[in-house]
Amino acid sequence: MINLSLNFRNFILFAFNVRGRAAAAEYWTVVPFTWAVILIAFWRDLDMVEAYLLAHERPPTNPLAYSSVIIFLITLVPRFTLNIRRLHDIGRSCIWTFIPAVAFVSSLAVGCALLGSFMNSGLTGKPDAPDDLGHLIYPVTLFMSSQEKFWEEMFTIAMVLDATGMKAINNLMAEVYSMNGAVDVRRSNINLRREIWGDLRHTYLMAVTMFALTALPLVTGFAHLFVLSFLSHPCKNKYGKSKIANHDETNLWHRT
Repeated sequence: MINLSLNFRNFILFAFNVRGRAAAAEYWTVVPFTWAVILIAFWRDLDMVEAYLLAHERPPTNPLAYSSVIIFLITLVPRFTLNIRRLHDIGRSCIWTFIPAVAFVSSLAVGCALLGSFMNSGLTGKPDAPDDLGHLIYPVTLFMSSQEKFWEEMFTIAMVLDATGMKAINNLMAEVYSMNGAVDVRRSNINLRREIWGDLRHTYLMAVTMFALTALPLVTGFAHLFVLSFLSHPCKNKYGKSKIANHDETNLWHRT
């Protein structure tokens, strides 16, 4: 219990300390707990946003209106510096601490692409090429050009998700593959095969891109956690003395 409270105390007191080392126990007792709190708050924020959308009301656009964002921002610097100290403890460069940023950005891209595909699918109105890669930025451009239309689309998506749940995602994927990206099909012997099968390049490109974006946060996240799970160097390295070594020396002094 003392070590647990000490780890959380160090998390706060050493929030701006990028030097020194942090043992595995110091990292694994604090960071998982912090992320659990963030995810619980995020889930509650999603429920709040869904309630707004189902009521055909615009949710707050100020990020600080959401508890998950506040907790994320408050713990951002301490988590970042703790990552650096943990990497120092296993003799790794701090460059590894930027890997989670790749996972975060790719997760946002996946969410944006799904949202754009929903907005251009038959689930929310007239289908308009839901397999287009342009949907990666479509929600952003729609929000910038016409907020009224954007929120109308969001109200419809909320109603679809509330009525069908995760089946909506399956229906969207089925619609994407059924489209086959059939574009500019001409009746000729040369294009006969395209006329029958459609131009699959759009669909395949969208599928590959979505798979890559979905896999990227998982792969980078696991790679980051895998590196941080390495055993501490028991000896002194260029980042300082190991806390394990200090602990052993203290015990030896007491025994003497």
